[in-house]
Amino acid sequence: MILVIDSNNKIKLILILIILLLLISVQINAAEEKKSNDVLVSYNVERSLENNWLEIDKLKKLDLIDASVIPVPDLDQIPLLDEDLMYKQYNKYYTK
Repeated sequence: MILVIDSNNKIKLILILIILLLLISVQINAAEEKKSNDVLVSYNVERSLENNWLEIDKLKKLDLIDASVIPVPDLDQIPLLDEDLMYKQYNKYYTK
């Protein structure tokens, strides 16, 4: 079977391929942006939780809160953020 493609069909085929490539690149960019947003949200959530525990610990040490009402974990048991690692992950997605 021989497939005959005239010049009009070639142009249509090329346009379809270009559109498909553009759609694929848009999907790839959207996936990369989602990854970078996930890293940023993760960093912000961890940072917020860390700050909250530090504030509660300060209030507990000043006897401004009752430790029996608000159970505060020992901060030595909570891993604090590795800011260098988070910045590296953030920059990995935003400095491409």
